[in-house]
Amino acid sequence: MKAWIKFSVKLLFGLALILLFFYQYQWKEMVGVLTSVRVPIVFASLLVQLLIVLVITFRWHLLLLAVGTQMAFRRELQLVLAGRFLNTFVPGSVAGDLFRSISLKKAARMSGPEGFSVVITDRIVGLLGLIFMALLGLLIGWKHVSEAGLEMYFVFSCAALVTLMVLLYSHTFHKKTKRFRLMLGKTGGRLEELHFNLRDCVKHRKTLLNCLGISLFIQFLMVLSSYLFALSLDASVPFTSFMLFIPFIYLISFLPISIGGLGVREASFVLLFPLVGMPETHAVGTSLLLSGTLVLISLLGGLVFCFTKISDNTHT
Repeated sequence: MKAWIKFSVKLLFGLALILLFFYQYQWKEMVGVLTSVRVPIVFASLLVQLLIVLVITFRWHLLLLAVGTQMAFRRELQLVLAGRFLNTFVPGSVAGDLFRSISLKKAARMSGPEGFSVVITDRIVGLLGLIFMALLGLLIGWKHVSEAGLEMYFVFSCAALVTLMVLLYSHTFHKKTKRFRLMLGKTGGRLEELHFNLRDCVKHRKTLLNCLGISLFIQFLMVLSSYLFALSLDASVPFTSFMLFIPFIYLISFLPISIGGLGVREASFVLLFPLVGMPETHAVGTSLLLSGTLVLISLLGGLVFCFTKISDNTHT
């Protein structure tokens, strides 16, 4: 019950922010901006978002192959889509990751910790790609990042990711917490198994480097998609500005104060893009088109979740 209360509060918070934008910039003006959209360009951006899902699935496919698990790409795609739906609409924001882990246990005969380690590593590699793209943004436009006060948020994000990687993958930290795990009984044993499975994932350095390169390509596609949405509204902002701001917007969207970054994403667009000359109404409109597309793909994942049966069609 508490989880659903938190979910409802986050959802209402995000919706309230969006309504605030419509009120602040006059809803007729906002509707006018959105109704002037060029549909072919929006469709092109939607295709880019669908390509992102395919590339994310391929990255996960490589990690699974590295640990000796073969699964049909179609089934992997179904699990990624369903996981995206659950991460967006189920309280906690980790339901999709748990679903993918459980699905690997059922369909690929992997242990729970083994499947979860692959999912976690996939997420970590994705976050590393986002951090590297944000670093590139810093190099492109330090002045604008400084004006928005984002440099400390970037440092905090890097520190949080490094801390998480140490907690998950450091063998030294693992040794120092042995006594604590023994006190947890079976749970401690599960954590022990998870650690060694995570260590097994990072042994495949060539695969990890390939996955990191894929993550950077995914971040580029995310930038391209947002740029196309802006073009569909006739917002003349250089592509480099999107290279600068979009990674930071995705980092800010991870803050656990709304559902799927709803409202927070729009606020970030309004904060950042006027710094490079984009009208605030067009910034909000671009963000709403992006948010709508992300929700649409998540709902597609919901259909997959409802109608897909997990079966044993793999070989390990």
